[in-house]
Amino acid sequence: MTLAGKAPGTGRAGLLEKLMAAVRPEFRVDVLIADPDDPVLGVKPCEIGGCDRPIKHRGMCNGHHLRWKKAGGTDLATFKAEQTSPQMGRRELDSCTVPGCRYGAAGHGLCSRHRDKWSRAGYPDAAAWAAAAAPLVLKEYGALRRTIYAARYLSDPAYRRKISRQLNKGESLHALKRDLLYAHEGTIRARHLEQQTEQAWCLTLVTNAMVTWTTEYYGLAVESIRRSGRRIDDEVLAHISPAHSENINFFGSIDVDIEGELAQLGPTGYRPLRVQDTLF
Repeated sequence: MTLAGKAPGTGRAGLLEKLMAAVRPEFRVDVLIADPDDPVLGVKPCEIGGCDRPIKHRGMCNGHHLRWKKAGGTDLATFKAEQTSPQMGRRELDSCTVPGCRYGAAGHGLCSRHRDKWSRAGYPDAAAWAAAAAPLVLKEYGALRRTIYAARYLSDPAYRRKISRQLNKGESLHALKRDLLYAHEGTIRARHLEQQTEQAWCLTLVTNAMVTWTTEYYGLAVESIRRSGRRIDDEVLAHISPAHSENINFFGSIDVDIEGELAQLGPTGYRPLRVQDTLF
């Protein structure tokens, strides 16, 4: 990972620059090879000559330890002296032959994703197909976006608070759904997928109806309070979630007098607001 100047499009130090400034220099490398004597990251290498795998058992890597057990657990010093060649599997991975692709080859000289695309293309000549194929730009772009998001999240306290507010609103919506789905202790007991889907859609419909109702009357209440001369900033409203259930009666049998309810509606089609001053 390299860093040059400030992030484009910002008038301040770049987010990546701030993140890299907090990282110790020894960690600013593409591949970190820890010092074997490091008290946290360091691991002693296998005592077999030419093997750089970390020690797992009896001073040997896991591969050499398994080989020693298959040999019958002979004298350890003699076994270590006789083992001069490293275990298999230490060869560096070949790179994908598609120009610009930085992933290792998984088969036919292609990485796993390019190999899947090559197979869907009908297994043409691998070399010619690789020369004309495009690298995985979208995957690289996704990694870049995630890096930018992580840097912004770590360096911007206001952004972290915004994310936290959104998570809290999501949790309040989940809590409302749990309150609604109280029958059978919140368990969906339908056996067939179609019936389970119907129950889930019913829960979604009721939840949306309650959120819509609360949102509408929140708006009417805010307009009424503002008309009375009180100040309510939009920044305050950003912290309010309509997914609450204090005004909802979940239990019992409820009989609705449709004509009576319609008669209570005002000229605008809404119920009159409660004017009792309970908010402040």
